Amino acid sequence: NQLKEAVVSTQSTGSGVISTFVKTLRPQSYCVAVDINLQAALASKETAAVNDQQVDVVCGDLGEGLSGLFGKVDLLIFNPPYVPTPSEEVTSSGIEASWAGGIDGREVIDKFLPTAAQFLSPEGVFFLLGIRQNKPEEICKSFISLGLYGEIVCERKAGIEKLWVIKFVKDEQV
Repeated sequence: NQLKEAVVSTQSTGSGVISTFVKTLRPQSYCVAVDINLQAALASKETAAVNDQQVDVVCGDLGEGLSGLFGKVDLLIFNPPYVPTPSEEVTSSGIEASWAGGIDGREVIDKFLPTAAQFLSPEGVFFLLGIRQNKPEEICKSFISLGLYGEIVCERKAGIEKLWVIKFVKDEQV
């Protein structure tokens, strides 16, 4: 029920399935989906439209242009490019940029950490998806200095990847 009129943001939204699904569950919520890739942003817009949902879509880099939402996001979901790759692939304009996470698959994740903390409302929750090579325990420790507490809430094997989801909340919620 807390998400009834929530502000929801999905970063690296890809096809927009997650933001559209959340909007379907909570029609009164305000949902904004962000992706740096124009094709992904257009796909997100289309996904929302074919499901008769209103999701604002922004083509930008990790919350770029959304500073008006700082301190207001109740649910933040980040499905970053997390595959360990050479650093130069992270800034590529090719398809590999959709999965290229750089060293340890962490370059995009680490770039977004300070911004993620700024977006969250006092009761906000942030979910981050990644793989074992991203060193999730280290990610949790790095958020402490930003006033966020994280714990791995889900782990599973999907093909060759060992996926995890970390849930972060502000210190005062712990």
